[in-house]
Amino acid sequence: MGCELPIGMLAMYVRFSKDEPSELFGFWYFKEMGLPSSVVEKQAFFMDLMAERCCQVSLKGSLDQIGEIIGVSEQEQSRIPPYPELIAAVDQYGTIRVAFDDLSAPAGTSLGVDVLVKVKESQDTVIRELKNGNSVVNLEIDPEWSLLNRIFGADGDSLHDSDLAEEDETFFDDSSHDDIDAKFDPHYISLELKSWGHIHRDDPSDYVSTVKIDILYAEEQKKIGEGQVIQVRMDQFLSDDNFSLFDVFDCYSQELHELYGELFIDDELRPSLEDELCDMGNIVLIESIALKPEYRGKGLGGILALAIAERFGGQDLVALKPWPMNSSDPEDGEQKWGMKPLTKTQEKLVAKKLRKSYMSAGFKPLFRGSEHLFLTHYRIPTATQLIDGRDS
Repeated sequence: MGCELPIGMLAMYVRFSKDEPSELFGFWYFKEMGLPSSVVEKQAFFMDLMAERCCQVSLKGSLDQIGEIIGVSEQEQSRIPPYPELIAAVDQYGTIRVAFDDLSAPAGTSLGVDVLVKVKESQDTVIRELKNGNSVVNLEIDPEWSLLNRIFGADGDSLHDSDLAEEDETFFDDSSHDDIDAKFDPHYISLELKSWGHIHRDDPSDYVSTVKIDILYAEEQKKIGEGQVIQVRMDQFLSDDNFSLFDVFDCYSQELHELYGELFIDDELRPSLEDELCDMGNIVLIESIALKPEYRGKGLGGILALAIAERFGGQDLVALKPWPMNSSDPEDGEQKWGMKPLTKTQEKLVAKKLRKSYMSAGFKPLFRGSEHLFLTHYRIPTATQLIDGRDS
């Protein structure tokens, strides 16, 4: 029958497996309202175990389920590779194990996890294991459970996680849009682009163009969203040679400044990127994509990003951050698109979902630790092929 359990634990290690369930192992503070947070408190888990404040727990589930739980943990773990690299490593080696702390010589670096999980065991079974004093409580996540689906209300339940208890549930409730779901066809989405640029180029910012995008649907061209793209005209910059490339990227926006730092060192491509980007054209940064609430949650992120990329040159480098993209105008986004501020937990979950969507469209990181995903060869698949593949 199963039940939902609040899992507040100090995770000691995670094991991602290809052919077996993945596992998160640590100490479950099932009697406590909070978790040890300081280094000294985390180092004392054996004392807490002896005092029966906690028990050892093995939480098993699919790679995606365990990955989602790790994704909303208390801190970023640089030892966990980006999702595509993790999948590739698991495919190659079968099992990947990452330790957060050492059981024999704890350094206080265990990973705090606090989340509500649906497990296959009944509540009575779990209580019985706890009362019997078993050395390790073994829990198996329900195969149908997904933290992403729970946060977005896909299972129709109310939210119980402590991190989300105060959220407005209607933010994630799309039940009122069932009529749209029944007849919505992404083949009928079209894009209308409006570009602004300077004729005279006597300032570094003149090499940067802003492209506004209206996302339209069906024959009546109903506006269902909008986007904004920044294009750096590398062709004009190289032919004029009047300014430094750093000045061009730095003068326009923080987002463009950060992109420069990932691609260039002293105005030269990073050596590790030269082979990949030797024939690069212009640089296109997809800065924002906003959709009306009734059109969200339909897997359109990758499709729209790819469709936007196809409006630019075949040699252009298209970049984006796999992070919630709001309207370029926060007030306008709130009023026009119904966008409410996201908590850090929600941002992480949305980012994980977007990353998968963008990567399914061909976007990829150019190096480990990159904050952006890039599209360098986007003729296969096309946006249309991506839609057809999804529908098949």
